[in-house]
Formats: sequence, structure tokens, C-alpha cells
Amino acid sequence: MNEFTAKLPETKSERDGIVVWLPATDNDFSRLAGVLTLTGKRATCRYTVEEFAADFGRGFVLKKIDAGTDCEEGFYSCCIGTHAKLCECKGFVYKGRCKHVAALALLVNAGEL
Repeated sequence: MNEFTAKLPETKSERDGIVVWLPATDNDFSRLAGVLTLTGKRATCRYTVEEFAADFGRGFVLKKIDAGTDCEEGFYSCCIGTHAKLCECKGFVYKGRCKHVAALALLVNAGEL
């Protein structure tokens, strides 16, 4: 598969967010789905993405490769379902939405994940 690039949905605080998805090529031997890069006005951060069994929808663990905007966290668990979405990051806990969920939903809807 090839690299996938798209614009994240616009928010009040971020108008020019970009998602870049590079799928893994060894899915038969690894749980790694690929590498996700999120670029915004404050930072760029890369994550490895692994899928896990979830209580609803699809579950993903995003493990940080770079520090990003929250240096205290090393990974985030996210669930993407038809009627609900969740993430453990501070942004989602505070606002009920975040760039991690937006990027994963975009990739799932585009058939990339």
C-alpha cells in the first residue's frame, strides 16, 4: 500500500492539521498496522499504530515515536465505533474530541485501516 495523506477536520484551535499514514508491509508477522504522523500548528508527532480487540467498534493503541505536545504520555488507547469514539488523551478527556480520534476515524472511513 502507498502513503495516504489527508487534512484533518478543522477545529477552533487547529485549522491546518495533516494526517500522513504509512501502512506496515509485514502485517503477516507483526501486530503493527503502520505509522501515523499528525502535524499541526504546535507540533508534529509520529505514532506506531496497533489494533486490539475492543468492547465496541475497533480499538487502536498509538505509541509515540516523538514527544509531541504531551511529554508525560507514551501511548494512547482509542476506540472508534459507529456511534461512539473514545481516547485516553487529555484533549479528549477535557473536550470530548481529539486529533487521535479524528485521524483514526478518517483512516477507517477511507478504508486505510
